Amino acid sequence: MSLLSCTAIPVRPSHTLLEVRRLFNRCSAKNDLHSWELYRVAQRRYRKEVRRASRETCRSFISSVNDLPRAVRIHKALSRDSKIRLSSLVAPTGLRTRSEGETLDLLLDTHFPESFRAEGEVLPAPACRTNRVDWRVATRIVTYRRVE
Repeated sequence: MSLLSCTAIPVRPSHTLLEVRRLFNRCSAKNDLHSWELYRVAQRRYRKEVRRASRETCRSFISSVNDLPRAVRIHKALSRDSKIRLSSLVAPTGLRTRSEGETLDLLLDTHFPESFRAEGEVLPAPACRTNRVDWRVATRIVTYRRVE
């Protein structure tokens, strides 16, 4: 995994962002050449800080991977086929699961050993059903620009 392909989200330097926004508002109000130059300098500084934070976050993520060969094998197996089925896990008995139900049971038993499955129980119906009138009211209240 290279640093360029890392998808970790960096922490945004908010004080620099606030400064960039403040300078942009000042530039748009004054429309002065000097204030636009100050805005561009602040914008470049903000982009550099975002890139630096992104690199640091990505490096810390990569260094936190304990078993790199196993992670690489998993990555290769998952990237080969985008339609990998869930029914290919190996149970503690050594056999592979044959259906998605068996796979889900194995995952439940492995990660939640004290849990129990409620067989045959019917889930309760939702208490509130919406109708067309409710959706009309919602479209009047919630718009793309604001929420009343």
